[in-house]
Amino acid sequence: MRLVNDFGGGDRLIFIAGAPRSGTTLVQNMVDCHPQIYAGPEFGRIPNIIALRRALAGSVKRGRIDDFCNLSDIDEAIGSLIERLLLPAAERNRCRYMCEKTPWNILAFPDLLSILPKARFVHVVRDPRAVVASMLEVGRRSDRLNLPAPDFTRDIGLAVRYVETCFNIGARIQQEEPNRVYVLKFEDWVSDPEVQSRKLCGFIGVDWDQSMLYPADQDHAAEKSLSGNWYSKEDYRRNPDNSDLEKWRRSLRPTQVALIDGVFRKHVAVISQGYCFDLNHLSVYSRIVAASRLWWIRKRTGCRNLPLRILGGHGSRVE
Repeated sequence: MRLVNDFGGGDRLIFIAGAPRSGTTLVQNMVDCHPQIYAGPEFGRIPNIIALRRALAGSVKRGRIDDFCNLSDIDEAIGSLIERLLLPAAERNRCRYMCEKTPWNILAFPDLLSILPKARFVHVVRDPRAVVASMLEVGRRSDRLNLPAPDFTRDIGLAVRYVETCFNIGARIQQEEPNRVYVLKFEDWVSDPEVQSRKLCGFIGVDWDQSMLYPADQDHAAEKSLSGNWYSKEDYRRNPDNSDLEKWRRSLRPTQVALIDGVFRKHVAVISQGYCFDLNHLSVYSRIVAASRLWWIRKRTGCRNLPLRILGGHGSRVE
């Protein structure tokens, strides 16, 4: 097994990401069951590393630090840093591959694809209505438990914009790097987990293992960092199950459904995954309220700057 001190271009790294509440945790736990793959807790600091990469690249382009390094030097150093931080966990667990799942890493995938030319990337997608409904449920649960939660779990405008941004980035990188980015549709994953997990193993380059179908039967390192507002132990410890795919219909108000449908019903990247949106079943009132709310969302600076805000731009930082 190659030493982590030798930069391997990310050949032993797998990144799973997508909008929060899109199913990345279940996918991660199933991958973690594979004997050759270690999928640990969310590392969570890739966006900070990418922010450093962007700052250094900017300094090179402006001529401030070009005596010290060029863009290739920066990418090799950043790539080596990521490997040195992540791969020791896989080696301690005697696994060939390290799988890092932090949902917001999807915002950093364009940079990671350049920095780590041999790494594998998995973009988990899910019906935007289900994702937004689950985000808002996290906000309500956080309020009940008096726990902190990100602003997009309490504001449907931010939630919708976040999901839209993830779809946009995912579509772009999949088009640019189709052999390195695997789009995993959550609804297919839970409806036929064996077929879908076999396909994912083929993409990664490992033999399929039956234990992947039963993540609830195995301990996972990420469980130690569970937060009660995101998951209960019962929610976390589960096997793939498609019984809750339509749960969003019970939790979203008609005006909320109309708002989400209005954003995504002509969104090419979303429609290409087979998701359908039809406003005809909603009342005229719901559509009018949603349209006015959508106009306001589009005008909000906070929504437009969401990727920069999460990646540490405009003076903010990732917490």
